Amino acid sequence: MRSPRTTVLAAIAAALFLVTADAARAAGATLRDATRDVYVDGRLDRATQVLVRSGPYGTIVVSPQLEEALLLDRDSESFRAVPREAIAFAEDRATAQLAVDAATLPGGATQKVDASTTILNWKGHTVLLARHQGVSGEIDAATLFATVPIWKSLKDHYAPDASAVAALRKAGKARLTVVFGTWCGDSKEYVPRLLKTVEAAANPDLTVRLVALDPGFLRPADVIQGRRVINVPTILVDRGGKEIGRVTETPAVENVEQDVAAILSGRPNPHAGRYERGAEIARGSYRYADESGADRGTERWTIWERPKGGRLVHAVIEREGTQIEVFQGSDTDGKMSFAEVTRRQGEGVMRARWSLDGGMLTGRLRGRESGILQQELVVGSDFAFASPAIAAAGWMAAATPGGSGTGAVEQVVCYVAPDTFESPLGTTCVVLFRPAGEERAVVPAGEFATTRLARQSGVEFSDWWMHKELGIPVRGRVAGGLEYELTRLDLPPAGQREATPPREGGGL
Repeated sequence: MRSPRTTVLAAIAAALFLVTADAARAAGATLRDATRDVYVDGRLDRATQVLVRSGPYGTIVVSPQLEEALLLDRDSESFRAVPREAIAFAEDRATAQLAVDAATLPGGATQKVDASTTILNWKGHTVLLARHQGVSGEIDAATLFATVPIWKSLKDHYAPDASAVAALRKAGKARLTVVFGTWCGDSKEYVPRLLKTVEAAANPDLTVRLVALDPGFLRPADVIQGRRVINVPTILVDRGGKEIGRVTETPAVENVEQDVAAILSGRPNPHAGRYERGAEIARGSYRYADESGADRGTERWTIWERPKGGRLVHAVIEREGTQIEVFQGSDTDGKMSFAEVTRRQGEGVMRARWSLDGGMLTGRLRGRESGILQQELVVGSDFAFASPAIAAAGWMAAATPGGSGTGAVEQVVCYVAPDTFESPLGTTCVVLFRPAGEERAVVPAGEFATTRLARQSGVEFSDWWMHKELGIPVRGRVAGGLEYELTRLDLPPAGQREATPPREGGGL
């Protein structure tokens, strides 16, 4: 029989083994640079680098002021130390590897100050990790690289596209205003590349202005509002004092320098949107009309399969002097997983994005003078999302307990995303669905077999004729409001549905 002392020692040894095993699982995996503000002994140290990966001990702090690198686990609120030599950096220092056989030492406990700030003590040093606050306003390259040193390394080790360098070298007089956030991942990826390309082109007629935005999208207001910047990075290409094009967030083609070169040549590249897509399912258009039959707008749309299941809808709505662009993705069950709505009216632009993580719906709006507006809602399993896109209206029925709207009367709690500038973010309501049988619907696009659904939301009543195979509305009618009808439907030939190459980007 074991003695109590032996049992305690065995438990301690087992606990230490588990911690060491967790740290070992972080070894061998690729670690990626993450922009954070790190304070060592109360002073901000820009030379300290933070690397991250998913899993236990997934945050690593590498500081020239410390002999060891520190491996943090936020879940257990503890850290371990490892020799700095055990971390092998890539040439540009954007990624690194932790040696599989790295010997780790127990470091102690960490303290979570808030959701984004952690503090710890190691060998007489106090280390605090916080969210990167960045800089704001017009800055020069020296200030940029002093604020985020990794950006200079990324620039120095980037090989620009040779054809883009040649095009920029021959470009006429122009100015690039590069609007970015030092806290932004897309900015980190594309701004150093563009700066390296301009440097390689060595064209004295091509000048660059660097403007950094604060994380709240409040400063500098003259650039955000005056130049209609709603996402970063935004590269504004001006010639003769006028904008001739822009690149927003990510390029439309392989790299950002090719996009800028195309704008300078007068042949800008069209952007297909930022969201990954697979094979095309269908495309078409709707006509909007009032009760008298007068035209009140149009909607052009395309639906793709998503590579990991579900669908992606892209719709462009032209209505009463306003353009509304919608991207909306569903999961394998047909329920909304993300959405983006961009509204343009005259010189005004607003863009809202929503994401669903578990039971939390988060929406963020940019384009208002008050900066970023954020909204968070806890939602249940009967949740539905209603965007302005009629092509995605069928997903509301998919959110009902029956999943199709063909059973008894069912209800969902619906979030309605606004389509006007007056309402920045949406509201929730209860929507009732009642099946009304199967009917043939005749519209300008043709005759279709449909499932008819009656829908009620508060005092609003509407009828919808849903395409039995595609799940899109063939026709819709709101009592006392607009009517919608399918005016065109194009399906890829059987066996010829091809995937669209994914493009991480989102031009405006």
